[in-house]
Amino acid sequence: MKWLATHAGWRGLCDGVLEETVKYFQAKPEDIIAWFGPAIGPKAFQVGIDIVEKFVAVDEKAKLAFQPDAIEDGKYLSNLYQIATQRLNNLGITQYLWWKSLYIQRKRKVLFLSQGQSNGTNGKCHLV
Repeated sequence: MKWLATHAGWRGLCDGVLEETVKYFQAKPEDIIAWFGPAIGPKAFQVGIDIVEKFVAVDEKAKLAFQPDAIEDGKYLSNLYQIATQRLNNLGITQYLWWKSLYIQRKRKVLFLSQGQSNGTNGKCHLV
């Protein structure tokens, strides 16, 4: 059995970190099980149209993972799990395990450290 871990925020996800990780792993898609850890949830991750366009330029199906924010005009709520799943499906990977939690990272700062939200002042959170 082989194990390989990768981590990506929106930039890494958009730039192909999952695709590069799978390529490096050199396994058949049916032998890979992807595990998704905690991340900012689709009701909390707000982005501008520029980010939507970056993802859609890579994969047209990514537009399905963005919903207009009902509170703030010109902003979108993004589902990073959906984008990651789409990317893995494109590679033939269809087996997933999920972090089962009702927590949304951004709203639970005590439980989940966010390097981005803290401007680099709170250290990093690692999972082993």
